[in-house]
Amino acid sequence: MNKLMYNRGLVAMFSISLFCSIFLLHNDAELIGWPKFIGLVFLGTGTFIRYWTYFLTRPYFSKDTKQQKLPLLSHGPYRFTRHPFHFGFFLLSSGLCLYISGHWFSLFLAFALIGSALHSRMSLEESQFQQHYGDIYQYWCRHRFRLLPFIY
Repeated sequence: MNKLMYNRGLVAMFSISLFCSIFLLHNDAELIGWPKFIGLVFLGTGTFIRYWTYFLTRPYFSKDTKQQKLPLLSHGPYRFTRHPFHFGFFLLSSGLCLYISGHWFSLFLAFALIGSALHSRMSLEESQFQQHYGDIYQYWCRHRFRLLPFIY
């Protein structure tokens, strides 16, 4: 699967989850309830994790994608998850859906739709790292969760 196809799929799943969240919009007298508050927390945490990961990995990337030499990092957000960019995006999009709708069901929708789109990308990245690093990568993976720390 090429990167353009992945990006289109991810945008489609993100758009569908946002549309469903708007459809589930829960209008009541309460301006900000628990679902909206949790949504804001997820949104802020996801944004923080993505920026933290970006600033951590920025020195290892160049304009030429063939020259990307990303080492197996074991500090920062990589202590807990193998894919902190994806984890941050997952939290950010889930929080946005939860905040927009104010309905807990939107969290399930975002989990199913965005999680399925990210799963294919993570599998592709892990197979590339496996080819590049071999047994070292398998050992590294055993000590980190794939996407959701302490869950998956």
